[in-house]
Amino acid sequence: MTSISYVSGPSSIPLLGETIGQNLKRTVENYPDNITLVSLHQNYKVTYKEFWQQTTQLAKSLLALGIQSGDRVGIWSPNRFEWTLLQYATARIGVILVNINPAYRSNELIYVLNQSGIKFLISALHFKTSDYKKIVNPDTGEIVERGLPGELCTRGYSVMLKYWENPEATHYVLDDAGWMHSGDLTVMDEEGYINIAGRIKDVIIRGGENISPREIEEFLYTHDLIEDVQVIGVPSEKFGEEIMAWVKLKTNVELSQEELLQFCKDQITHYKVPKFWKFVDSFPMTITGKIKKVEMREISIKELGLEDLLKIKTS
Repeated sequence: MTSISYVSGPSSIPLLGETIGQNLKRTVENYPDNITLVSLHQNYKVTYKEFWQQTTQLAKSLLALGIQSGDRVGIWSPNRFEWTLLQYATARIGVILVNINPAYRSNELIYVLNQSGIKFLISALHFKTSDYKKIVNPDTGEIVERGLPGELCTRGYSVMLKYWENPEATHYVLDDAGWMHSGDLTVMDEEGYINIAGRIKDVIIRGGENISPREIEEFLYTHDLIEDVQVIGVPSEKFGEEIMAWVKLKTNVELSQEELLQFCKDQITHYKVPKFWKFVDSFPMTITGKIKKVEMREISIKELGLEDLLKIKTS
């Protein structure tokens, strides 16, 4: 009998009915002298009692700056002990912590600051994920049989409630039953393991980072010598996918890959910079004028000799 592509993880253990601050306080009372946080590269080690005192001091400092419950505080930093202190300090006073990718450049940071409504930003000085799985037919919404491709959907307490102040984007990915539609074209085997076979949405996933090809295209369009550009993802053994850009230059101009890499440097995040470049006179098109990115990807995989990577299971 053929089974459907659905896996659930029910548990008899209930969620804790307490806030993060209450949970931390209870732990401090029970284990005051136990080590709670260690950061080797910063030579930092504290007990729960010391951690409670430090988060208390930080929380009071935020309040003294005028930060109130419901405000948003951003942190733009790699892994440091201060990150954890801020996470608990903000939770204790009802402040929302906005985590900003430490690899973001100035243009990306400006967008996040404006979109998220951050009132106060804390940054480093410098910088060198669900309980349920379901695969559905993206056209009908019905669960497909195992072995057949469909869109991966997830639901559970760890799934986000919404995109902040973006109801249109929220409605696009979350349905009325609370399922988040990932946009990943996925196949589930008989043991419940899944393999990500491609993209329903036009998103590249490189090393766990969701990357919008359109964002990279819009940036490259700002180069004076580029007439048109299309960005696609190609298989990568290390990162799952790598970024490739097909570039059409303006008439009678020359541009090298090295010059394009220099153009991207410090302007967009390093993992968004294309690894592969292809200069073309035109793009594969449908009869209605739509660019055929699937065909571009097939051509690129063949030219780069990446056919064997298509056989590797991704999850």
